[in-house]
Parts: sequence; structure tokens; C-alpha cells
Amino acid sequence: MKLITALFMGLCCAASGVVAAKPVVEVKMGSTEFKFEQQPRLTEVLAPVALQQAWYWPASQLYRLDALQLEQQRSEALALISALMLDADDEVQLLLKRLADELSSWQLAEKIPLVIDYDLARAKQAFNPLFESGHYRLQLKVRPVEVPVWGAVAKNVNLPLRSATSVHDYFDAIPEHPTADTSRFYLIQPNGNVIEILRGAWQQDRVEVMPGSTLYIPFSHGYFSKDFAELNKKLLALAVNRMD
Repeated sequence: MKLITALFMGLCCAASGVVAAKPVVEVKMGSTEFKFEQQPRLTEVLAPVALQQAWYWPASQLYRLDALQLEQQRSEALALISALMLDADDEVQLLLKRLADELSSWQLAEKIPLVIDYDLARAKQAFNPLFESGHYRLQLKVRPVEVPVWGAVAKNVNLPLRSATSVHDYFDAIPEHPTADTSRFYLIQPNGNVIEILRGAWQQDRVEVMPGSTLYIPFSHGYFSKDFAELNKKLLALAVNRMD
């Protein structure tokens, strides 16, 4: 009888161990979290939500929720902003304080450079990768209709997205701060690519603003040149890994 009881308890423990298997992949989408005991492919992750709305796939983004290195980069950027504020006039201090507050509020995670498209993933194995073990956040979006503009600006603005329009055509609507670099700005595309746009280079290949892009107005390199150039670099690197 004792042997039977022991065997029964062993089987129960084994069964409970199977039921309680720890997920190897967890994916957050909005307020819902999906857990997978085996590494899923992209189609498996997208399947529960792919047909819920008319998602604009090019603006969809995947992040790995491991931000230790990014938090260190954020701390360095905030420390640099604090140092710049010490020698800045009142107007520049206000801008830097606003930028520091904004940077402090960002949710950061490692952006995964991945083409996210449910139909494409179902049709072609090359676009249906296997997820590595870990925790992720997947952000699906309907087609964005505005272009956020931030950085060395009098105020952050969201400009209406213009179809089939060169990025140069957004210049006049940007409320630049006196510290702004008037020779260039940066287009951050939803896939994480950062493109430097030269304002006077009309011969530059035509670049359109994709839905889901943002525009960063850099600080002038001539304004505390070295430090502000470094700040531009740090802010761009963090912005690529910023979750909405």
C-alpha cells in the first residue's frame, strides 16, 4: 500500500511539473501577455491578434524587455544634460530641463530589427523567425497619421503626415529652438534606421517620411560644440529603443 501511495504521489508530482512548466518566451501585447512553453515562430505570436484590426505592419515593432544597458545609457545622457545646464542661460536651461523630464519618462527596451508582417510570415519562411528565449513586448499599430518632432525645438509637436512628400517639405512647420542645428536633422524610421537629412542638400536622394517615423532636431554643434554633439548621439541611440 505504501508503495502504491508513493507511486501515485510521484505521478502527481510529475504531472504537476508538466502543467507548471515555465514558459521560455513571454510576449506582451498591450495589456495582454502570451506565454509559450516552446520557442514560437512569429506567426504563432501574431495569430491571436493579427486579424483584430487593420494593423499597419511597417510601423509594428518588437522589443526585448532587457534594458539594463539602456538604463546606463539613459543615466549618462541625463548626467550630460545636468552638466550642460550649469553653464547655460535661462532659456537653454528650460529646454534642457524639459528634455531631461521627457527622457526620464521614456520606456526603454532593446529594439529587435525584424520585419513584422503576418501575411508575409505565413507565406515565406524567411520572414517567420523563431523567437529566442526571453521576455518581449510587441507593439502593433494602425497606420499613424502624425509625425512627432522633438529635440531642440520650442515645443514638441506632432505634424500631419503627408503622403508622397519629401522630408524636406516638413522644414517650415518645425518650431526650432535658437540652439537648433539649422543645417541638418534626423529621421528615425520605425525599423530603427536613422537617416541624417541635410537641409541645403536638395540634390540628396528623395526621402519620404514613413508612417511611424519621428523627427529629431539636433542641437547645434557650435553651441558647446563637443558636449552637444555627444548629447545628440546619445539621444538618437536611446530614441531608437524607445517604446510608445
